[in-house]
Amino acid sequence: MRYNIGSWVKKARLKANLSQEKLALALDVGGKGTVSAWEKNKNAPSFEIMIKISDLCAYPLPYIAPKQLSYEYPEMSTIHSRIKQARLAKGITQAELAEMLNLSTTAIQLWENEDESKATAPQRKRLETVANILDVSVMWLQLGDNPLFSEGGAGLAKDSNASNTHNKIMMYDLDITADKNNAKWVLIKSEEPLFIGNSWLKSKNLIPSELRALRVKGNSMSPHLEKDDIVIININDIEPIDDEIYAVVYNNRFFIRRIRITGDSIDLISLNSDYETIKVSNIKTDQLIILGKKVWRCG
Repeated sequence: MRYNIGSWVKKARLKANLSQEKLALALDVGGKGTVSAWEKNKNAPSFEIMIKISDLCAYPLPYIAPKQLSYEYPEMSTIHSRIKQARLAKGITQAELAEMLNLSTTAIQLWENEDESKATAPQRKRLETVANILDVSVMWLQLGDNPLFSEGGAGLAKDSNASNTHNKIMMYDLDITADKNNAKWVLIKSEEPLFIGNSWLKSKNLIPSELRALRVKGNSMSPHLEKDDIVIININDIEPIDDEIYAVVYNNRFFIRRIRITGDSIDLISLNSDYETIKVSNIKTDQLIILGKKVWRCG
């Protein structure tokens, strides 16, 4: 029996209190008709889109037994073995992990159960805590192949050998107080850097020296970006493209917004309906500074 992906999409969307139109906008997949087709199982989102839905809606990916898989869906049931692998690499027992999470040992045993019919998995928020404890990324736990690992984690050594497989991306803040016509990236030495896989960087044609990581400070792009999410900005990509997300400065204020180019303005669009669209008319575009395009996020 094939897994009901349509039902999963609808449950995730409703949990996040999103309309089909808002979900489509957040995912950059066209209109609400696309989401409607998914939910009616007339079409299916790609695995990459399913990951985005899971992140946006704080809803766990489905864990599908091999016999339920169709050719469109790779096996997604190995989160259980990855939790176990990371726990053992960290050198802690099931009981110790349970105590750290204020859970029963049985809960951890169910997460690591190799029997798909009995296994469970942590919800998104819990998964973030598990990832922090085990020094791995949420996406690695979910998928097993993600470029982000915390320093000293299961996927990255602390010594210089890590430079063979990963690149260090430093955390920054933005200073726009000194010069209203410019913006200065300020290195945050107190923040741990990100370690991004070389293969991922190469696949995206990204140069590490041109990337800046920073924390989101508001909720204007919710549900796509939440407060304290981390985004990576490519400061060499400043030519605006319709419907892409950029870090910008306008009227001496910093924004992360989706850009939409119209006939007489550049619109800075928020995904949170509590915030109005900022229209930058063609005669004021010299007041708009595009700092770079968003190329990655982690929540």
